[in-house]
Amino acid sequence: MNGRPIASRRYEHGDAVGHDSPSDWQLVRFLEHLNRWGEIESPDPDTRLVVTAWVMSRHEDPYRGVRREPGFPNLWFGKVPNTLDAAGTIVTCSYFILEATRIVRCNSIGRLGLPL
Repeated sequence: MNGRPIASRRYEHGDAVGHDSPSDWQLVRFLEHLNRWGEIESPDPDTRLVVTAWVMSRHEDPYRGVRREPGFPNLWFGKVPNTLDAAGTIVTCSYFILEATRIVRCNSIGRLGLPL
């Protein structure tokens, strides 16, 4: 080892951050799902960062790059760009968008095989 400390592989709640604009959405249950995904799949650090950045982008626009799941009110599904691995799987996420309260509630994060 090179003597550098290893960064934590768990996501933890940080200090509250004020909303920069009224368009921000509140993300709910993403922390728990990110941790569960990390424990089950042990993603490499780069993939972990890509997925975390994608999740955080849901604050600005939860509709970007996702599609509504037929037969499920308010359930949306999307592939996380740049997470395709050698086995042909890609990280995906599903979540509920609750317009009235501006809440985006995570339903799942995990890898699925292509095609989707």
